[in-house]
Amino acid sequence: MGTGESSSVNVCVIDVGSHTVRLLLACREGDRVRPLLQEKAAIGLGAEVERLGRLSSAKIDEAASLVGEFARIARKAGAAHVETLVTAPGRQSANGDVLVHALLEASGASVRVLTPDEEGRLAFSGAVHGSELEGESVGVCDVGGGSTELVVGSPDRMPADLLSIDIGSLRLTSRFLKGDPPSRRSIERAVDEARDHLGDLDGLRVATALATGRSARGR
Repeated sequence: MGTGESSSVNVCVIDVGSHTVRLLLACREGDRVRPLLQEKAAIGLGAEVERLGRLSSAKIDEAASLVGEFARIARKAGAAHVETLVTAPGRQSANGDVLVHALLEASGASVRVLTPDEEGRLAFSGAVHGSELEGESVGVCDVGGGSTELVVGSPDRMPADLLSIDIGSLRLTSRFLKGDPPSRRSIERAVDEARDHLGDLDGLRVATALATGRSARGR
């Protein structure tokens, strides 16, 4: 698709997550965001963090090479601005700062590790963008590989409740769900682990709000 179809500035975001790295090149058209180019690749950063507590040099090099290539693709396609956002791998890895430096060098663009609150708010904004839910209470559950964000709010104002827990699909699978299909006992252990992370009062308050609100997305 050509990128010269709109006078809006084309912006690229590269999302470095626990399992995949994603590229989105988009422009704004009125109140909407129009995707122009999307790419993704699975490299499994979170698997190393879960196993070793840190990222190997080889895995960091792999991530940097991919992000550098995505940045080049985006600029060639007309991106006026490129930014890389790192989620759970940047927060959970003991050498997350080394990853950030490598991505910065490879991409020649800004690299930022999102806080749990930032990740939750961005997930909420993306889930409700363009919806017709104005004024309604909406619950968003963004399940990633290394973390899960639970957010409750309304599309026309900032989220009222937000909780991030360091449990995601990759972590639960690697710790408990080893069979195919997993045994009943392994599923029960995975559920118990998730409940343990929701054991505080704030977590229960958000989980209750999500259960009674309107769900916008689960990923």
